[in-house]
Amino acid sequence: MRRPTLFGMNGLLGEDSLRFAGFTGLYTGIYRAALCGLRNLLREDSMLSKYCAGYIAAHSVMLLPKADRVPIAVYMFVRALRVIVEGAARHHQDKLPIRVLKDVKHLDTGLFSFTAGVILSSFLCAPQMLPKGYLTFLYRAGMKDPRQLNAVNNTIHGQPWDSTEVDSFLKEHHLPHSIIEGPDAMCQLFHPGMGCGQHYISYFTNHMTQFSLRFYLPLNIVSTLIFNRDRLKKEPTKTVTRMAKSVLRSACFLSLYCANGIVAQCIISRGLLSPATLPLYLAATIGPTILLESQSRRLELAMYCLSPTLQALYSFGRDSGWIKKQAAEFHVIQLFGFAMGTIMTAHEMDMSHLQPTFEQILKNLLGIN
Repeated sequence: MRRPTLFGMNGLLGEDSLRFAGFTGLYTGIYRAALCGLRNLLREDSMLSKYCAGYIAAHSVMLLPKADRVPIAVYMFVRALRVIVEGAARHHQDKLPIRVLKDVKHLDTGLFSFTAGVILSSFLCAPQMLPKGYLTFLYRAGMKDPRQLNAVNNTIHGQPWDSTEVDSFLKEHHLPHSIIEGPDAMCQLFHPGMGCGQHYISYFTNHMTQFSLRFYLPLNIVSTLIFNRDRLKKEPTKTVTRMAKSVLRSACFLSLYCANGIVAQCIISRGLLSPATLPLYLAATIGPTILLESQSRRLELAMYCLSPTLQALYSFGRDSGWIKKQAAEFHVIQLFGFAMGTIMTAHEMDMSHLQPTFEQILKNLLGIN
């Protein structure tokens, strides 16, 4: 096994690692200095001083590599939105907008459906809109060759396939060129030798055994050993049974999520979906799969998917000319500033609005000022 290097681009003391360490150190120093200065200036320990200190310290994000700024800014913005919603629900539950939101059933499912429509339509139509890390995960989870997905992209936009890519795919998988010469060429390229229904069942089954179970089982085992070790000792059978159910539910959810997204190409190849209607179809067919997950996990999953969704929408607006590219850095700073101002206010005044793990990270990084 090769030992990790200490220096270099991927080393422990590489440029990215040093930049992130510098960012966290600089943020902590600026935040504490700004908070102390604002307290002395305002002569009171108010919410305003905490928000402004977090906003000022957020400018340290410019120390990070340019490619990392948007993902971290959007991620923290989503966290801040959750803080605001939970704070409003707890302290202003009698106000009309909060009462309306609380009365809406499956609001988390609706939010997840929205994210599914944006993410999967971007994946099939314009994958360059998605964050690179998330796009890599989708390629792994999708279990389809990128050359097949590029053919779907071309079909959606009414463009001819890249013959070089398609020919190399056929040659690599020992498939005759004749399979793509019929009226159902797209389907034959995507699932050669199978009907659409047969492929859907086969894909779901293979995805469960080859990806989803392998993905969720280690995560749940590690999580149980770290966070529920005492419960495992006291009630081993009950804890293992609960973990097995959780793994099975999550695996079914992820496999159905991917299967419903992949089967869209069969409908696209028949000309029944366009780039405009594809997001609506995907939202309607993929969104409800989250109901397989336990209710306590649904909002967390929806919020997690909201981050790449916002990044994809921002990229679409920028590439479409609605957002000036020159203003991108300004937008990142404002977004991150708002997020950190909100989160720091919650951290200093009422940490119950923060998730326990996130709260502990802030305590270790900043302490209680």
